[in-house]
Amino acid sequence: MFKKKLLIVALLVLMTGVCFADVSSDSQQGFEAQKRLVMDYIHAGRTNQAKAELAKLQQDYAANPEMTESLYWIARRYVKAGKFEQANELFSQIAEQDGDSVYASKIALNLPTASIMKRISLKNLSEAETETADLIASFAGHDGLPEALYDIARRYKEKGHYLKAKELQQYILDNHGGSSYENWCRLDVHKMTICTAIEAGDFSTVNEQVNLLISQYGSNKKLPQVLNFMAVRHEWVGEYTRAKNLHQRVIGTFGGSKGAAKSQLDIDKCDVLALIDSGEHDAAIIAVDSLITRYSDNSYLSEALSKGIAILCHRKAVSLEGQEDIDGAEVYYQLAADVWEKAVELGGGDAITAQACLMVGECHRLLGDIEKSNQYCQKFVDDWPMDKLRWHGLSILALNYQQLGKDGGLSKAEADSGTQAAYQELLEQYPDSKAAQSASKWLGL
Repeated sequence: MFKKKLLIVALLVLMTGVCFADVSSDSQQGFEAQKRLVMDYIHAGRTNQAKAELAKLQQDYAANPEMTESLYWIARRYVKAGKFEQANELFSQIAEQDGDSVYASKIALNLPTASIMKRISLKNLSEAETETADLIASFAGHDGLPEALYDIARRYKEKGHYLKAKELQQYILDNHGGSSYENWCRLDVHKMTICTAIEAGDFSTVNEQVNLLISQYGSNKKLPQVLNFMAVRHEWVGEYTRAKNLHQRVIGTFGGSKGAAKSQLDIDKCDVLALIDSGEHDAAIIAVDSLITRYSDNSYLSEALSKGIAILCHRKAVSLEGQEDIDGAEVYYQLAADVWEKAVELGGGDAITAQACLMVGECHRLLGDIEKSNQYCQKFVDDWPMDKLRWHGLSILALNYQQLGKDGGLSKAEADSGTQAAYQELLEQYPDSKAAQSASKWLGL
C-alpha cells in the first residue's frame, strides 16, 4: 500500500561517515585528535556534542600554542556547516583573548563574510550582493579578500546560483590576478559557463568551452574530474549521447587516469539511464547487474549506482507523485530501492554506501514496507554514527514505529517506546535539525 510521501529533504548532498577519534592522550597527538573530534561533530550536525568537546579541548589543552589557530579553523568549519552564531562566538572569543594574533586580524574580514554566506543560505540574495559590495569596499587592500570572495562564490555555487558564482570569480580574476585563487577561479568560470549553457540547451557554447578547457588546462591533474562532472551534468538533462561523447574524450585524452576509468564506467551507465527513461525497467535491472559484474573492481561503481542510476529513478518517482500518478511513482520508488540495495550490498563504510542505506529506508517507507524501512534505517543509524543526515534516519524510525502501532504490527506500548527512544536521541544529538520540532511536539516538550 503506497504511503503518503514524507517531506523529501536534500538527501542527495555529499555525505560522510567517520569514526570517533582517540582523544586519550594529553600529548600533541591528543590535542589534534580532540580538535578533529570537534570538527567531525560540527560536520555531523551534532551541535551539543561539538560544544561539549570544544569546551574539553579548551580546558584540557589551554596552554597549547596552537589553540588560537585551531579555534580559528573550528570557527571556519562552523561557517561551512551553516552554524553562523557558533562561528561568530568563536571569532569574537579569539578577538578578545588573543587580539594581537595573526588570526585575530583575519576576523574583521571573516565576520562579514560569514554574514554574507548566511544570506545566501537563506536565499536573501539582494542583501548578500549589497553586503558583498560593502565587503569589497571596506577590505580593498586586505590580503585575505580573494579568499573571502572565493568562499562566497563557492557558497553561491553550492546553492545552485551559478551566474552569481561566476560573476564573483570573474571579479577575482579581474582585480586579484596573481593570488593563489586565480587558477581555481579560471577553471571554475569555465565550469559555471558550461553548467549554465547545459541548462539552457546551448550545446555549441558547451563544446566551445570544453575545447578551451582541454587546450588551456590539459596538464591540470583536476581536468579529467572536471570533464567527468560536465558529462554527468549532461546526464542530468537526459543528453546521454552527448554525455557519452564527452566521457569518450576523457578516455581518449587522459587514458590511464582515474578520470578515464570513471568515464569508461559512466559510458555504460548512460545506457542504463536511457533504458530507464524509455520505460524498459526489466532490461535496466539486467543491465545494472551486468554493470556490477563487469566493473566490480572499479572504485566508482557505488557512485554510479547510487548517485547516478538510483537518483534518476527517485527523481522520476517524486515527479510522478507530484502529478498524482501514484502507480507510476511506486514503480520508480521500487526501482530506486532495488538499485540502492545493490549499492549497499557492495559493502564499504563510505559516504555513498551510507546514502544508499538511508535511501533504501526512505523508499520502502514510501512504498509502505515499514519493517524493511526500519531494517535499513536502523543499520544507517548504527553503522554511520557521525553522518550528517543521521537525524533523518532517526526521524524515519520514529515515524515507522508510529505507523507500526497504527497498523497493528506492534502493540501501542512497543510503538510508543520505539518512537520515544528515536525522538529522544534525535533531540539530544540534533536539536537544530529539521525534525526537532516534530520530535518535541510528540514528546510533549
